[in-house]
Amino acid sequence: MTFRSGRVALLLLAWTWLSSLAAAQSVWEFTPYQIQAYVTLGSDPRLAPELAEEVARHLVTRTDTLIGPAWFLQAAPTPPELRTLALQLLEPTLPLPPDAWLHKLDLDKLVFITIAADEASAYAIWAREFDQRLRLWSTPRRFQVPQRERLPAAAFQALLEVFCPLAQVELRSEKEAVLLLRAGALPPRDRSLQLVRNGDIFQPALRFNDRDGLPRKITPIEWTLLTVSSVSEDGTDVTAAVHTGLRSPLSNRRRGRVEQLALLVRPPLAPTQLLLRSRTQTHQPLAGYEIFAYGTDSKATDLLGQTNRDGAIVIPPHPGVRIVIVKHGGELLAKLPLVPGIQPRLAAYLPDDTERLEAEGIVVGFQQAFIDLIARRKLYISRARKAVDDGKFDEARQHLEELKKLGSYAELTQTLRMAKQKVVSTDPRTQAKINKLFSDTQKVVDKFFNDAEIEELTLEINRAASQPAPTGGG
Repeated sequence: MTFRSGRVALLLLAWTWLSSLAAAQSVWEFTPYQIQAYVTLGSDPRLAPELAEEVARHLVTRTDTLIGPAWFLQAAPTPPELRTLALQLLEPTLPLPPDAWLHKLDLDKLVFITIAADEASAYAIWAREFDQRLRLWSTPRRFQVPQRERLPAAAFQALLEVFCPLAQVELRSEKEAVLLLRAGALPPRDRSLQLVRNGDIFQPALRFNDRDGLPRKITPIEWTLLTVSSVSEDGTDVTAAVHTGLRSPLSNRRRGRVEQLALLVRPPLAPTQLLLRSRTQTHQPLAGYEIFAYGTDSKATDLLGQTNRDGAIVIPPHPGVRIVIVKHGGELLAKLPLVPGIQPRLAAYLPDDTERLEAEGIVVGFQQAFIDLIARRKLYISRARKAVDDGKFDEARQHLEELKKLGSYAELTQTLRMAKQKVVSTDPRTQAKINKLFSDTQKVVDKFFNDAEIEELTLEINRAASQPAPTGGG
């Protein structure tokens, strides 16, 4: 049996009334969530079949009492085709529900509540939500219930705990966004219920719809998170800070059938393994990269360590968004916002910095040799000019020959060009950094190395040597 919250007639009257108010606000904010909740029982004999219907009725009753028109909730025992899925709620990753459920345009949320016998005198409730619009599972939640009589109330609490509000995202600036909450203009009857609070975290995504409103593609926006910074008293005005490791991941324009949405995430206090991979075709692990992290509410930075030979490092549990900084050889490569625990593993594809470090080593070695070369040139030029002043022209020519042996501008430039050809990266950004290293070094050579100095010194020696020797007076 299926139980429904509210009455159709009341909904129609409410909708007519709300339509007149919607002129000032988006219809989205006046649109109730269509939620289907399913109750699954384990195989323990203490869990009589009628318990599922009892819990389903309680979910509907409490929704009417506490939530009101923002949720149109239907609840029922789990149908056979979804039972296997419902019994796997605690798995880190779950498959999508069957296609027949995915294509229901009138459904926003699927909520699964599974009740099992935990111990001789206790029960366990597992709960998880599936958001139809973004095709995303919430983080699973597990609750212990000491008595059978408390199961219906605990099931409703589980429903509240896994419910993830959905919002349209309007970008206000690079660092701030406005969240238009679905059914945000329909506050809960129980005003003590806050479905969105300061500090809550939303994960943005883009949904590309076809003409029938079905999704052609849903793309989570990577390395971008929104943290709620303020919520008005009535809950309708929600602003959020934008944390991103990308350049302009969100748009301030509406684009046809593209929806810019965000779903609230409720992370457990758990770690996440971060995997660094080369973004070239080989996707090689990036080992030995330094990892730092700081919270959005503090700039105190912690050194977490270096990635191992598999390019992996564990980001420890932390309540809230962490900004993970990736460095290699002193070079800042990325700032990656993440929330530990939302996903057990995250892969970041970054430029392989090995070639840049190799190029940097070559350039540093060249620059050190170049400094020594310039010093020796200045020394020979100084000695040659002193010899000319002393009339020791043969000695001056010896210094000039030693100066010529140090090499010419063309030879030096050729050496630098050949060194550059030995270090090539398939990553365009890394190659651009390598090119800049060699380009900057070439500019130093152009500024401080001058073949004309040899020509000028040669002329000085020849001119002085051709002058008649001074004669003594009597």
